[in-house]
Amino acid sequence: MKKICSILILLTCSLLTAFAQGRHARVTLTEPGTLEAVLHKGGFTSIDSLTLAGTFGGGDLNYLRERGGVVGGLSYLNLTDAVLTNDEVPYATQHEEPYYNYFYLAPKNSMRYVVTETGGEAHWYRSDLTYAFREMKNLSTILLPKTQTIVGASMCQECENLTKVVIPSSVDSIGPRAFESCRNLTSVSAPHVTKYAYSCFNETGLTSYTFPQGTKSIPAYIFRQCPLRSIEIPGSVEYIGEAAFIACGELRSAVVNEGVTRIDNDAFQGCYNLVSMSLPSTLKDVGLRAFDANPWLESISPQGGILYVGNIAYEARLGGAQTVTIKEGTVGIASCLLSDQEIISVKLPSTLKVIGDAAFIGNAFSKITLPEGLERIGSMAFAACNRITSVTIPESVTEIGPDAFRYCEKLAHVDYNAIDARIKESFVNMYAAMGGWPLYADGYFILTPEEEYYPGVDINSGMLSYTFSTEALKTITIGPKVKHIPASIFGGTPELESVQMGGAVESIGREAFRDCTKLKSIDLSGVKRIDARAFLGTEMEEFVLPATIERIGHMAFCPNIYYNSHPQKVISNIKEPKPVTYFLGWGDTAVGDVIYNYPSSWYTSPATLYVPRGTKAKYEALPSWKNSFAAIEEMEDTQVDDISTEMKANNCWHTLLGTEVSSPARPGIYINGGRKMIVK
Repeated sequence: MKKICSILILLTCSLLTAFAQGRHARVTLTEPGTLEAVLHKGGFTSIDSLTLAGTFGGGDLNYLRERGGVVGGLSYLNLTDAVLTNDEVPYATQHEEPYYNYFYLAPKNSMRYVVTETGGEAHWYRSDLTYAFREMKNLSTILLPKTQTIVGASMCQECENLTKVVIPSSVDSIGPRAFESCRNLTSVSAPHVTKYAYSCFNETGLTSYTFPQGTKSIPAYIFRQCPLRSIEIPGSVEYIGEAAFIACGELRSAVVNEGVTRIDNDAFQGCYNLVSMSLPSTLKDVGLRAFDANPWLESISPQGGILYVGNIAYEARLGGAQTVTIKEGTVGIASCLLSDQEIISVKLPSTLKVIGDAAFIGNAFSKITLPEGLERIGSMAFAACNRITSVTIPESVTEIGPDAFRYCEKLAHVDYNAIDARIKESFVNMYAAMGGWPLYADGYFILTPEEEYYPGVDINSGMLSYTFSTEALKTITIGPKVKHIPASIFGGTPELESVQMGGAVESIGREAFRDCTKLKSIDLSGVKRIDARAFLGTEMEEFVLPATIERIGHMAFCPNIYYNSHPQKVISNIKEPKPVTYFLGWGDTAVGDVIYNYPSSWYTSPATLYVPRGTKAKYEALPSWKNSFAAIEEMEDTQVDDISTEMKANNCWHTLLGTEVSSPARPGIYINGGRKMIVK
């Protein structure tokens, strides 16, 4: 009886602040989940306008989303003073394999998600109103809560009659598809928003939009098929995403200010009335068809068979020519510029910074000289160039696309000098186009390029491609300044026999040498980090871990399980072993600084671990080391006693681990001509 009275008191308190003005209801809720009861108690039979304040829960929002009864014709919704409250009632359900996703309201800046033990359900607690008003067909005006900081994914997607949205000044981000297909939404004012996700205004009725200074990127499909008349991109923007303005048939003028460096595939394609286009001198990377089907492009005349857009070699009009010279001053080669042209000779300018995706795929030249100063080599840039026998990667390269030299059937040697390059996957570029939108636990997608690891992506799915994958590649020389060997770069080269390390390498990326089945040894001296699956599928008989090692990733040294081969021994020079943990799945958090995975149950004869003298007890005290090997043995001391500091002419150099090197790459103790020598 006492509980019933309490509920009646709460309803009465709410009812006191609910009153009718025609079909407009103003309601202040003191208890979440009571909106439906308050409206009925207030005598409302039908409303088209609702101003809501007080504590607003998932049950209340779900009531509005059902669009029945009293709120069936709701067109105006004012949530300015509403306070989002978690009442553990889902306001929306989405089925996306393998999960049923349930969405709950959460207080300001509180976002988390929980997967049930059975794995069939995902429960999202969000303060950004993800999916909140999706497909509310009658909704024409919405005022968002003044505490809102993010407009969530698909928040008003397919609200066909939405004409006005008031975004509070506290909001700085608009999520994926937030207003997609709101075709009657002709204007939005959000001068404080600087972060945008893909398709957020896709297929709306917007005729203009102003990006504020501070915006860093324009995401993919943001204004696809919108009736924009003109657009100006501020100088703070660096990147314009794929198809950002595709098929904006009313667009007549576009100004891209100084600062933008990349315009992605199809960005302005099909803007049939675009007659004025201003591009910055900072632009150096242009994607496929970025400006196609625009009258502005047709006003430019080609030079030497190449159509240049600013400092970009954009389109080839060769007329059958087989020798090409890209003019000096060119900083970028657009995607697919000379793809499948049977070109036998190409001269690149010294000013070149970017070679776009598939720029030279399938051509017939046997030699290519990449200039120092080059920064990016796009995906498949030289794929299937079957006459190239060797290539030198300059020190200046910082980004190499997947499959850049894949299927080059005669490419036998690579001189790799890029000091700290990273592999950039096409699927990662897509998410970069979202404006760096974080993943669900914190937003939407998390990128951690320093690890070259992308949550939710199984490398076995084939999304990670090998840069130099070819059966011809036999030898690789790593330059003396190279600090990092990127993920997947030399994987899938089954004939690779020799890797000459330059001596400065500190980290080796994921799958860097995966399935290099003929690679029998490699000098890891000085290496601090080896990422997951770096040497998976090789058939080396032993691995030597230098004392410098700080982290080893999941299955880094996993042998070729299909042929039941495995190393006979693993030599660790780590004198102070740290706790290690297996990586059981993508995204597991490491415990300790070193991660090593060698599950003995996979193999019939697991390796013996050899450790420095006096450290066996330390390794055996750590279960994850002890349980990973058939045995742990201490190494014998070296028997080399004669030490010399005199350099002698002898090309036979070895490290103390017995690995042959062409010459000492760094100070230390080496074996030369049978004598131990100190190199300073």
